[in-house]
Amino acid sequence: MEKEVKYKNLKDNFAVALIFYVFSVLFTILMGCVTLGQFPTMMWLSVLIVHVLAFVIFLVPTKTARAIVCCALLLLQAVIAIVNDVLYRVTGEIFTISKLKLASEATGAFDKSLINPWTIVLFLSLYALAVFCVFFSRKFTKKNEFRVNGRQFGTIVVCALMLFCTIGTGYISFDKVSKDLYYTQFPTTLSYQKYGYYGFYIANILSIMKGENNKMSEVEKQEAVQYFASGKTDTSNAYTGISQDNNVIMILAESLDWVAIDEYFTPHLYKLVYEDGLQFANYHSENKTNMSEGFSLMGTYSRDMMLATHDDDKLANIYGQFSLANMLKEVYPDIQTNYLHGMRGDYYKRSTTFDNLGFDNLYFADDQEEAIKQYEQANGIEYDWTSANFYDFVRDSSFIGYNIKNIIPDTGRFISAYATLSTHGTYQARGSNEKNYQFLTSDANKTQLQAVLQDLRDQGYKPDNVLNKFLYYKAAVMDLDQTVGLIFDRLQETNNLDKTTLVIYSDHNAYYDYVSYLIRDIAVSDARACNVKAYNMPCVIYDQKLIAKFKGEATYTGGAVCDTFVSVADIYPTVCNILGFTYNTQFCYGQDMFEEADKLFIALKDHRYIFNDKYYFYDNKIYAVDGTVDRDNLTAEEEVFLQMVNEALTKLDMQEKLWKDLNTFEYVLQELK
Repeated sequence: MEKEVKYKNLKDNFAVALIFYVFSVLFTILMGCVTLGQFPTMMWLSVLIVHVLAFVIFLVPTKTARAIVCCALLLLQAVIAIVNDVLYRVTGEIFTISKLKLASEATGAFDKSLINPWTIVLFLSLYALAVFCVFFSRKFTKKNEFRVNGRQFGTIVVCALMLFCTIGTGYISFDKVSKDLYYTQFPTTLSYQKYGYYGFYIANILSIMKGENNKMSEVEKQEAVQYFASGKTDTSNAYTGISQDNNVIMILAESLDWVAIDEYFTPHLYKLVYEDGLQFANYHSENKTNMSEGFSLMGTYSRDMMLATHDDDKLANIYGQFSLANMLKEVYPDIQTNYLHGMRGDYYKRSTTFDNLGFDNLYFADDQEEAIKQYEQANGIEYDWTSANFYDFVRDSSFIGYNIKNIIPDTGRFISAYATLSTHGTYQARGSNEKNYQFLTSDANKTQLQAVLQDLRDQGYKPDNVLNKFLYYKAAVMDLDQTVGLIFDRLQETNNLDKTTLVIYSDHNAYYDYVSYLIRDIAVSDARACNVKAYNMPCVIYDQKLIAKFKGEATYTGGAVCDTFVSVADIYPTVCNILGFTYNTQFCYGQDMFEEADKLFIALKDHRYIFNDKYYFYDNKIYAVDGTVDRDNLTAEEEVFLQMVNEALTKLDMQEKLWKDLNTFEYVLQELK
């Protein structure tokens, strides 16, 4: 005789299952509306999965187990809702299982200013109400008993699941665009916006468990060869090779915004940007720091993987072929290649990544802490820092002051890349910013500060929206300014000023404390809308030969301004061109800044905005930066933009296929030689 399962209280089974169903659907809707600002438009799949889970909870025979399963699932949903709210505010992304491997880095950069307490209250209150309903529902249900044997139990489960899965499969295959979005989950935010919590995360978990079949077929291999062979292998214009004998310094200026630069408090930056350098006034960036570094140093980057998480030689050999450092080493074997960052070497595995990118000399603060402290003491620099982490790290000016001969050696040709840190978030938490803040807000500088703030107001900015947080941010930029001064003093000291190409560019805006948004009067709730002005940050090239050519002068006499729309992706091909290096345009996301062609920018982050200064593309729709677009009757200019978008998406998809299939990647490169 088969063993029977006893269900002693069917009303309680139903009550708990119903409570789970109602609250899970509520969480799904609120996560979409509160965090992403949109009702999950195609959440039918999530509702289907909630049906399945509610059915499973209904079948759990004991009251305690049933309550635990229900509360545990809802708690997970509440926690992910809170995590997503913070992540989306910071990066425009949401949590996925693959991001677990970056948990330590993400928490290291976390700051309490990114939390919306009302969101936490909302989701925790909803969860508390659900728990209350679960544990008090038993008071309103009477006991009865229902017996079912194993065969009957299995038949019920199988039939129910077959019904749910049949309906769900039909739904997913209903529309090709919907199907592609569901299986690729890119952009992830758009996928979540459409499918909701369970529709998104069940697919995410299954893809991790089964692994993706990333091998390209023979036909796809040949298509890839033909596609990348169609890329231009050389770019030639008036600036090609003009600085081929130059040294190179690439400085990624973390979170640098125009609003923090003025003539009095940041004189070195002001002189560089507005007087001595070639200013790209229409430069934009909206990517994570590591993506911006990848774009500028090798022209490409994977949207789905942090390159250094794959430490095998094959990947290193592949993406190392594109790097500026390796290209220079191939022509100049004795060149010194240096990478510097004021954090730990293992943070985002930079020590691995930049070794693979051809930088022979790597300098990180965790290897130099005691030496830098002695340097500061010898130079009368007084502030406390104890370790290389996001809450207490060395100032850029101290780090570069100590390493100045490493970034610019006494003799010999060099390329140095440096990612700054002082201007990263948590500005008020750091003692390293305090001295500059006190100087900025002192009575002696009161008149000058008011003049700076009034100048911002006259330009249309709203510094009063975020005044104290802005001042702490500006104090951090003052440290970057001192760093720039050290670098130019050293270039002059070593007679390298006229034979160095120096590029300073922002990786993204100052999203911490919403400085870049609020000072532009962009509401926090709209911070992730593709507002092009919010992503317009500084970029400047100091190169005397280049600037003289740009101005049509025989010799360098001072700076200039370029108004062409450009982005962080355009830095790499520009530097390649002025140094005289060829590159394959199909492997490179950007274009030479001096090419007379329309350009656009792909934000590789989860939302995948594609835009220029006139239009932007999202969710298969075109929007105008100013005004509206008649989507059923596109103008010729809008049609051109749409064609550029389609070409960009093709490039993105082709490159991602190669990143995931390294054997084919290697094969394609071999065929192109």
